[in-house]
Amino acid sequence: MKNKTTLRNGLFVIALATVGLQSCKKDPPVNSESEVITTLQIVATDSATGTTAGVFTFKDLDGDKPTPPSVFDTIKLAPNKTYNVSLIVLDESKNPIDSTSNEIAEEADDHLFFFESTPAALVNVVIQDKDSKNLPLGLLSKWTTGTAGSGTTKITLRHQPGEKNGTFSPGDTDIEVTFNTLVQ
Repeated sequence: MKNKTTLRNGLFVIALATVGLQSCKKDPPVNSESEVITTLQIVATDSATGTTAGVFTFKDLDGDKPTPPSVFDTIKLAPNKTYNVSLIVLDESKNPIDSTSNEIAEEADDHLFFFESTPAALVNVVIQDKDSKNLPLGLLSKWTTGTAGSGTTKITLRHQPGEKNGTFSPGDTDIEVTFNTLVQ
């Protein structure tokens, strides 16, 4: 009889330990906080020569408040060329200035940039960097220009914690800027 009691007590302890371990297991925290972004810079380098073709900046230090952006450049690129483009995202409301690009890169699985050129033939954008799931990120891209013309290039950063699937729909928009664009 003593062996059955010991066996039952042993099974009870194992079951209790299993339940205890499962209830103590914590899911990793999901960062659902949007980034503060005051500045977006587009750094375009001619892929053939390696020279910087331009740095195009959007800066709005008070965000969505009534003061208009203090800098809002027009993107100017040459026709029929390919550019290596990097995005620099900053929070200039802090001292020292915070490079939000680093945070976006660290949390690549939760972020995705989208690029929309109007007209579509003005600039073709192909994202070059990926997250740990092999989904696009967008801090690095190749831009190929078409023939001379003008239009717009919209850049949108989506924050998609735990939901990123390579599409626009999940998550929230951290920043969306539409640059006037000249290919000349």
